[in-house]
Amino acid sequence: MGRIASKIRVTDTDGTVVDHFARPLDGYEAADNEIGDTSYYGYLDKDGNWYIMKRTSTAVTYAKGITAYSTNWTNRASLSYDYFDQVF
Repeated sequence: MGRIASKIRVTDTDGTVVDHFARPLDGYEAADNEIGDTSYYGYLDKDGNWYIMKRTSTAVTYAKGITAYSTNWTNRASLSYDYFDQVF
């Protein structure tokens, strides 16, 4: 099941309060990639949370976790992947 995006309250230059929805992948940086018929892209945030994007000729799917990025990157082909709205 997906999660609701968090809101950040921002004030513009006129002092008007604006609700800004944070994107679920903000804060992640590229860590690894493997390019081929099935390509994998690994991302980490500063706290060790991670996600791996799997791209084939027909779909883009994701797996995510909160620990053990290196182990999961090594085992990326056997992880359970799903669509963005189901993972995030």
